[in-house]
Amino acid sequence: MRSISHVEIFNKYFQIWNDYFMWLIFIEKFCLTIVQQMFA
Repeated sequence: MRSISHVEIFNKYFQIWNDYFMWLIFIEKFCLTIVQQMFA
């Protein structure tokens, strides 16, 4: 059984955070678009 390096763990969590922030930005833009449509 080989040991898992810190780099592998970091890359794994970095990928999860990356996806999370992409979703946050997407939802934020989506909501802003809806709000702008409502008050246009």
